[in-house]
Amino acid sequence: MTKDEILNMLRSASAPISGEEMSRALGVSRAAVWKAVDQLRQEGYAIEAATRRGYRLAALPDRLDAAVIACTTDGMIRRISGYYGHIEGEYLQDADGAGSQHARTKERFPAPWPRFRDELIVRLSEQPGEHLLDINPGFYCEYGTEHIRPVFVSRMPRRKVTGPGHKETIKGAAAADEGLLTVRKALTELKLDKDGEIKDYYMPSSDTLLYEAIKAQLRRFGGDGKKAFAEPFYKPKADGTPGPLVRKVKTTEKATLTVPVHGGAASNDTMVRVDVFLVPGDGYYWVPVYVADTLKPELPNRAVVQGKPYSEWKEMREEDFIFSLYPNDLVYVEHKSGLKFTLQNADSTLEKTRTQTSAFAYFVSGSISTASITIRTHDNAYGIPSLGVKTLKTFHKYQVDVLGNVFPVHKETRQKFR
Repeated sequence: MTKDEILNMLRSASAPISGEEMSRALGVSRAAVWKAVDQLRQEGYAIEAATRRGYRLAALPDRLDAAVIACTTDGMIRRISGYYGHIEGEYLQDADGAGSQHARTKERFPAPWPRFRDELIVRLSEQPGEHLLDINPGFYCEYGTEHIRPVFVSRMPRRKVTGPGHKETIKGAAAADEGLLTVRKALTELKLDKDGEIKDYYMPSSDTLLYEAIKAQLRRFGGDGKKAFAEPFYKPKADGTPGPLVRKVKTTEKATLTVPVHGGAASNDTMVRVDVFLVPGDGYYWVPVYVADTLKPELPNRAVVQGKPYSEWKEMREEDFIFSLYPNDLVYVEHKSGLKFTLQNADSTLEKTRTQTSAFAYFVSGSISTASITIRTHDNAYGIPSLGVKTLKTFHKYQVDVLGNVFPVHKETRQKFR
């Protein structure tokens, strides 16, 4: 239990916390605290220790693991796998950092070099150059620390183009002239609008008896469809007796991007990529490309416009195309009024928000409902869930190698799938 309690204390602490404070708060020895901290480090938590200040949680396991994986060769993987396959158990790091010792068998596993783990943890911090001389003075006095920069996690772009061509629900196109589609919706999903009418109900006048009965049932339960129709609901007859069982009714929704299916339409499913355009004097735009589009001879050319149906989206010219973005492609964005990143892990001790004018980040996805994209920092610690691209001052694409070095991608040629 001590290990989990130590982790919770480090996560909730706003400043470094000493081993003495933790041992006193938990009623355990200093040695037990040190052992718990070492176990957490073995599990991948980057915990920094500073003399007369205490312990601080610097990074979560995924960031540490990414750095270790990037530095690992196939030969090392085979040796370590074989070693741990032969002997299972806990290893505790030596006090001098020269290796680890098995708690039960006392067998030793050498580190790549003395204090390797301590050095790696410092390299993962925001200002790695500050403490490297204390850990490995023999190397860094000669090599220098002025050019050392924080570790940058390299991610592989996902250029998968497989997946469903459309969602399963097939919708009628009866209201297409009004920019609407009809879809059958379960009674449990119905809601009341601000006027007390059923939201998006299709043609209430076509069967007023049924409409009024459903509306009355919703009102009895405060507009909560799940509660109102938890039990079977039957259409009332004119004489008041129950008629046929009703499970779904027709509703309408705004038409965006759809795929023709069996005389109706279905919403696009998997977005493969977004194609980015720079329109001179107007800013950046992006065109969504779905799995269904990969089966067509021509690529779509309408860019998303917030709050507008597909028919009113802006048509793009091929000469204005600059690059395509797949999930995990690296971008550099700059906004004159600032970029507000929010913390992704609510339990983290890092600052909840971070504002900066520019940033390198990985592209995650696009949303046609808000005409925005989602981006995240290299270590997944911070993200922007809805970033509008039209008013960005700078929007560039980069490549990143396995060591975290980044290189600009110049204007691309738009690639077709067929």
